[in-house]
Amino acid sequence: MRKYIRNCIIRFFNDGNIIYTDDIINQIEAEVYKGVYAFQVIYEEADMNIYEFKLLKPLYYKNVLYNDKYEIYSYDGGKTYKYSKYETLLIDLKVIRNIKLNDLLK
Repeated sequence: MRKYIRNCIIRFFNDGNIIYTDDIINQIEAEVYKGVYAFQVIYEEADMNIYEFKLLKPLYYKNVLYNDKYEIYSYDGGKTYKYSKYETLLIDLKVIRNIKLNDLLK
């Protein structure tokens, strides 16, 4: 499960050209193990098309919705859609459940 979580986090940062450190990855991973599976990642431009991580805001997973038509997220259960995929980090609960189930069945 650790490998899946770390891969999701690293892929998110790489896709968004966001500079990160091992400490940031470890911080997010620790939050996931506490049961937080959705985050708003706040960053600022460091150089042309390169961004620097600034802040991590945990989100309530059930309130995070995606609009396929406009490719944008809502953090309030669908009332407003205004967050991009580059600031919304989600760890897929279905994959986590499957990994845990497979571990139990071994």
